[in-house]
Amino acid sequence: MHDDLKKKAIGRVEFLLALVHVAVLRYVTTKKVPDVSEALLTLLTRDLAPLLNPRVFCSPSAWRSRCLYVEAVDKALRTVQSQPPLLPPTFAPPGTARDGLATCARGLPPDQPTQH
Repeated sequence: MHDDLKKKAIGRVEFLLALVHVAVLRYVTTKKVPDVSEALLTLLTRDLAPLLNPRVFCSPSAWRSRCLYVEAVDKALRTVQSQPPLLPPTFAPPGTARDGLATCARGLPPDQPTQH
């Protein structure tokens, strides 16, 4: 990216904040809607959605099925899952954050008790 474009770029948080500000100015201060959340929803659905390509509105499940639930990803995850946990249980007692990571690596939810 050119240096002059870097100076003009904004981050994700700044972009989302800008959307909230526009929604507030357009809908809350004019009393068209009563609160910020409804104003943001109105801005996104009424003002921005018609300008976007309809393909951006696919469901998250459709995206997951197409991009995540495929054989290549399954193979990569199984490779990681077959590796030893990050820390042996003696160094990661049950209930610690590192034990949660090891539990997730074994395919169990972090809040499910494990047998050590």
